[in-house]
Amino acid sequence: MTNEPRSESGSKSSWLGKAEKGLLWLSVFLLPWQLRHTVMFAAVNGGYFEYGSWHIYATDLVIAVLLLLWLVRQSRQFTSGPRWLNLPLLALLVWLTLSIAWAGDKSLAAITAAHWWLAYGWYLYLLNRVEDIGQILNPLTWGIGLQAAWGVMQYMVNHSLGLPWLGESVLNPQVSGVPVVIADGIRQLRAHGTLPHANMLGGVLVAAVPALIYWYATLSRSQLRRWLAAIIILVAMAVGLSFARGAWMVLGVSLITMIVSGWGWGNRRQANIALGALLFFVVTLATQYQFVLNRFNLSDSLEERSVNERIEGAAMWERVAGANAVRGVGIGNYAVALQTVDGTQPVWWYQPVHNIYLLVTGELGIVGAAIWAWLIAALVWFQVKLRRRPEAWLLVLPLDAWLALGLVDHWPVSLQQGRLLLFMALVLLILASKVSLTKPESKLY
Repeated sequence: MTNEPRSESGSKSSWLGKAEKGLLWLSVFLLPWQLRHTVMFAAVNGGYFEYGSWHIYATDLVIAVLLLLWLVRQSRQFTSGPRWLNLPLLALLVWLTLSIAWAGDKSLAAITAAHWWLAYGWYLYLLNRVEDIGQILNPLTWGIGLQAAWGVMQYMVNHSLGLPWLGESVLNPQVSGVPVVIADGIRQLRAHGTLPHANMLGGVLVAAVPALIYWYATLSRSQLRRWLAAIIILVAMAVGLSFARGAWMVLGVSLITMIVSGWGWGNRRQANIALGALLFFVVTLATQYQFVLNRFNLSDSLEERSVNERIEGAAMWERVAGANAVRGVGIGNYAVALQTVDGTQPVWWYQPVHNIYLLVTGELGIVGAAIWAWLIAALVWFQVKLRRRPEAWLLVLPLDAWLALGLVDHWPVSLQQGRLLLFMALVLLILASKVSLTKPESKLY
């Protein structure tokens, strides 16, 4: 029997397949990284205006090439996902695209809408091309793990690590405006990783934890499982050192839920790793108790300012949303619209309201808010159907974490990493349905 050389077309197909696998891995790995190039710098009152500038992210380029390869290698089978999810999702995307027509800054609205559609394209790709959930969880583990390690090191040396070419911000705790915690006059930098804010690092890590624990509980390879256990513990520590109170609350509730459900369903591996993560999280906070206590001291000037900013932000939202109640100010234009309310503030003041539900209403109006409520209702309905499916239930929690974090911050919808995190959470939810809803009467599409 002789070995015949592969044909030129077969060799090309093999090369394209390897390239596609590499780009898929990279698209998930880079999700929690702020690797971007600012194409157009916007300014307000002489300062750099983050939410009015145009950015191209590394994930934009990777996903665009990945989608192009998918078109080249597309098979005849295609799914747009379950109808109950795809209808409100598409309605939201269409409405936010239409909002370009009445946005104050139409170019910014078009850029923001394009990012939403690109994330949706990635979502469709994952639905159609991912055959094994490890194709998502493997790169997610390493991307999240490196972010956690980076954040812990920043906290230990009390400054940034000096790698701006990897997307890291220049972080000096002595500079006003850099997120820090203070105790006894000591300004301690909060863990950021390569993300723009410590709250965002804590939130992204928290949303990933249930998926990592799911993978740990189902893995059969002991060596990889040991690495995964170490990363989960490291992530719990990094969440603690981010000093993001919203992320603390979500992590604590998630881990306790996973411990109780693991014991109740007889999944000792899940319960044990969740318990270990919770213990390391508590120990991390205990060793930094002075800074932890100060995060809840509302008489401290730093914490008082944080609370007042959110109160003032809610008041400004009433004025912005009230003036544009039906159709909103246009996607991505909330911070721009604030300039019409008060144009005398420092540049950092012009930022989205710290609540995604208010932000969606402000940018997309009552119509957009109604579509958003439709989408959330569909997701809640589906989770109710999955409540007695312990083998896949953990894959629901990343979405729940994303929704909960949106109550106290805007990045889940205003920034690239948050949008990609949403669509990845939706993919995990659908993969959970494929794993657990096997009876004919339970088919969703």
